Amino acid sequence: MSARQQLIEAIGVPVEQREIQVGDIKTAYLAAGDGPPLVLLHGSGIGGVVWYQSIGTLSTHFRVIAPDVVGYGESDKPPAAYDKAFYARWLRNFFDELGLHEGYLVGNSCGGAISLQFAMNNPGRIKRLALINSGALGKQMDNGAKLRFLLLNCYPSLTTARWATQFLVHEKSNICEALAKYAAEVLEKPGGRRPFWDGKGKVFDPFTNEQLNSVSHKTLILWGEEDQFIPAQYGRLTKKIMPNAQFKAIPRAGHFPFLDRPFVFNKHLIEFFKSADESY
Repeated sequence: MSARQQLIEAIGVPVEQREIQVGDIKTAYLAAGDGPPLVLLHGSGIGGVVWYQSIGTLSTHFRVIAPDVVGYGESDKPPAAYDKAFYARWLRNFFDELGLHEGYLVGNSCGGAISLQFAMNNPGRIKRLALINSGALGKQMDNGAKLRFLLLNCYPSLTTARWATQFLVHEKSNICEALAKYAAEVLEKPGGRRPFWDGKGKVFDPFTNEQLNSVSHKTLILWGEEDQFIPAQYGRLTKKIMPNAQFKAIPRAGHFPFLDRPFVFNKHLIEFFKSADESY
């Protein structure tokens, strides 16, 4: 069984594995459950399977959709700018192709940056927003993180993937072997390193305070307190700028709190989204 399939099996509920054409970009995604649509956007590297400890639980309340963001996973990896504007256009087209008029949106790391840009560009398409250890909230990338991901993109292998991905969790044991293996496999695919080399980190360019203040959606800023990649202080500062945001920290969790503390993480999301007025 492939590393990706092992992660899909670990979700623990029936999962649809689908592909659609988003413009000229083949986009792979996982889907499970019924109810209001909830889209999960992963961060740099890997793909939608990184949410394997959340999809099953969330699918008991929502129609969970976890795409492989363009440039990652099983989706196409075309030459492109790989900046926030590029990703936000792709996401709008993805919503259109799925017939999603409005939904809940969750983004981790650069997926958080994409989610914010999408919300700014398409405010009517988002009902509520959750930012998980989000990028683009300040000049926050740790030098150690830069080194790890530089080496991973120069020398993709299971060894470097293990070393780099362990930096994303508080407890090293919370990165399973299949996830590290799949991270290396994605980078070794044709075009797999384009988001890193072509993007040049532009997706992490910080939003201005004015831009953040313009986002009026109810927003949950959820952060692993022990994040070594993007410190929690940026989430706390952003909460003071966004008019309808709340901040919650998850102790003993790193950049991927959904892997460190999945039960607590899923509970926060369910409570936040279920408290919204259901109008679907």
